[in-house]
Amino acid sequence: MFTGQLIGYVGADARANKNGKGFYFHVSSKFRGSGETEEKTLWITCFVNYETKIMDYIKKGTQVYVTGDIFIDVFKKEDGSCIPSVSMNISRIELLGKSEKKEGSNT
Repeated sequence: MFTGQLIGYVGADARANKNGKGFYFHVSSKFRGSGETEEKTLWITCFVNYETKIMDYIKKGTQVYVTGDIFIDVFKKEDGSCIPSVSMNISRIELLGKSEKKEGSNT
């Protein structure tokens, strides 16, 4: 089992898990591949399987710090291509603030 830490921005408001216990949200992490000059974004699905009121504050654009167990898999798309799938079972969450919109930007 791998344990990791991540600081990133939430891509959409947190949503309740289908089983009714806990919630999940997606966090983006930017990186550069070996020898590449272009930044890439990896979306990590974060699962919280315990009761907490913090779900109400995890909104799109919020910067978060999360710690937990990391699981890596490969998702095979309908066209046969494979993409990495990364998820985290969160043991700790800290809200770091909202993203600042850049002047003249729609994001």
